Parts: sequence; structure tokens; C-alpha cells
Amino acid sequence: MEREGDILRWVHEQTRQYTFHNDQMLRGPLFRVKGMLQLFRKESWPADQQKLLEILQGEVEQMEKASSTMARMLEEHEARIQRLIEGREQL
Repeated sequence: MEREGDILRWVHEQTRQYTFHNDQMLRGPLFRVKGMLQLFRKESWPADQQKLLEILQGEVEQMEKASSTMARMLEEHEARIQRLIEGREQL
């Protein structure tokens, strides 16, 4: 039983680290790129370059959705592990 608790605490810590890295290392740069795109869109660009900006904007939006989904999944996983550690839930 002690070993199971140690394993759960280790998994919980790993999940917290993944959550942090998702937030800081992925979402941070993603939102900076999104902000730069918004600045670029305020400028007047030739039609072909405007089309490229639109494509890039669509890709950034897809990455944002994927990152948000990943963040939500990690939060749910972390909460479940915490409940397991506290004995409020069984495997």
C-alpha cells in the first residue's frame, strides 16, 4: 500500500510538471504568435500575403484548441490523482 501511494505521488508530480510545461512552454509562445498575427492583420498587405496570414491564423487557432484540450485533460487527470492519493476515489 505504501508503494502504491509513492507511485501515485510520483505520477501526480509528473502530471503537475506536464501541466506547467504545457502552460509555459507551449501556450506562452502560441499566444505571443497570436498577438503578432493580430498586429500584422492591422497592416495592409497584398492579397497573396493576406491569404498566407489567414492560413497561419487558422493554424494558430487549431493549435490553441489542441493546447486548451490538453490543459483540460491534464487538470482532470491531476484532480483524479489527488482524489486517489486522498483516498476519496478508487482505481
